[in-house]
Amino acid sequence: MLRTLSQSDIEVQITYTIKPSLIDESLNVLIGYPQNINIECDRNESVIDLRQGMRYIKTRDKSIQVGTSSSLSGFVIQLLEEQLLIPNNIWPYYLSVISIHGTKGIDNKIVEVLSRERVIEIYNTMIKLFEWHKRTICQAISITLNPYIPKLSSNQEECTEFINQLKLNANTKIHELSAKDIATLASKLYEYLVKVSKRKRSAEELLGKVYIMTDHASPITEDPRYLYYILLVALSTEEPNAIIAPLINPIYWYDLGYTVNQEIPKMHKLINLIESGDVKLERVYENAVALKYDERIPLEVIADILNQLGIIPRESILIQCLEEDNCYTSIMEILRTKRNININGLITEGYWSIEKPLTIELGEFKKLKQSIKRVIS
Repeated sequence: MLRTLSQSDIEVQITYTIKPSLIDESLNVLIGYPQNINIECDRNESVIDLRQGMRYIKTRDKSIQVGTSSSLSGFVIQLLEEQLLIPNNIWPYYLSVISIHGTKGIDNKIVEVLSRERVIEIYNTMIKLFEWHKRTICQAISITLNPYIPKLSSNQEECTEFINQLKLNANTKIHELSAKDIATLASKLYEYLVKVSKRKRSAEELLGKVYIMTDHASPITEDPRYLYYILLVALSTEEPNAIIAPLINPIYWYDLGYTVNQEIPKMHKLINLIESGDVKLERVYENAVALKYDERIPLEVIADILNQLGIIPRESILIQCLEEDNCYTSIMEILRTKRNININGLITEGYWSIEKPLTIELGEFKKLKQSIKRVIS
């Protein structure tokens, strides 16, 4: 469970500690969590400490430096394979991360093993629409958040018309399409993305290697790319407890599924309003952009979509202002842009509280420039 933080816990950086329950001698641990994590294990009183640029195992009397050429999630998996047993419910988290961020080093070896053991199926060339393996074309487009396809995602009729113009049946499941039809669909969707985007797009965003989880899928989806965004939406709207809960009790997976089903239509609505100019974005400080919108949104996901479409630069931090005196961003959003966080400024100025560990409250809109300067170092 998530341990309550005290002021003494906060020194150089904010750290979350998960003290997992040990069931059948296996460790439950969160993979790909976008913060620095201390994972405390009761067995042998060892601690796996993951900090930015520092990956090592701590024991009572010594620290052992570990180096790998892999992603953070791959590093964790390798470490756990060497030290502890890995429970099945770890794999969905791990696969959700690598399916978005790609594989390298140890990740590649792990994926090979998972494929041999039929934990996953690998498709080297497939359209990267969420749940392509079981949804019809427009159903898949409607839930796909990366690559986000404006208008087609939010308008079923417009999507159906687009697909019909390609002489394809919009009610056909994507995996039932022939190789020729998949190529046609991918080509035309890519042309569409290039046309509606304000930045250069890559065909690899839409067509390439994908995975499907088989034996150890989460109960709500077998598509790890979709799962990644389900987790991201939940983190953005419900804080870390919502992500930790499924590792403790699988029934909480369904809460995550419900959350994303509620949030996706809201995101469609907001993106349409931004594209039409009815909701405007305002640059408030260097690489910081404010969005005035009176309904709380999955901030990191919206920022991700706006970056994909070139509506805001990749390095821009998105801030939402629910009211003139209620603006906020998140630690995840600042880390996404690879900016440093002034922890002392966060705490002493009252922008951060232990009750909402991911949220940074920035206060009044007219004072945003001043508050951002104090938060970002």
